[in-house]
Amino acid sequence: LKPAFDFAFQKALGDPTAEYHNDPIELSPDDLELLPTILFVLKGHAKSIVDGSQPDPSSAVGMVGNPKHNREMLLRKHPNQQTISDIDENDIIVAMPPRHYMEESRAYPGVYVSRIYFTERFGAQDIF
Repeated sequence: LKPAFDFAFQKALGDPTAEYHNDPIELSPDDLELLPTILFVLKGHAKSIVDGSQPDPSSAVGMVGNPKHNREMLLRKHPNQQTISDIDENDIIVAMPPRHYMEESRAYPGVYVSRIYFTERFGAQDIF
């Protein structure tokens, strides 16, 4: 996942050498909104899809099959991203906008720290 975040930071900051990190960074409100919204795709249960026990995807908020959602808009192409065909109408997409993972400093307004970690100091795995 880190390469995708590096790519997004480079685009948002307008710096082709920028790398995603967890150090404090000064961002304007407009810059903050340029950071990516993280999409979590919760796969539908395959057996439920086959036997029809899932709710009708066109009536469930958050399900990809709901006509209010535009899969192409939600899943903009990126080299490290799933393809649209990998997403089923019975899946659920949860969106986390940048304001939910970038924490603003109370002492220094306009300074943010990302709270998504791709390295863990004690050898554990990525932390979301």
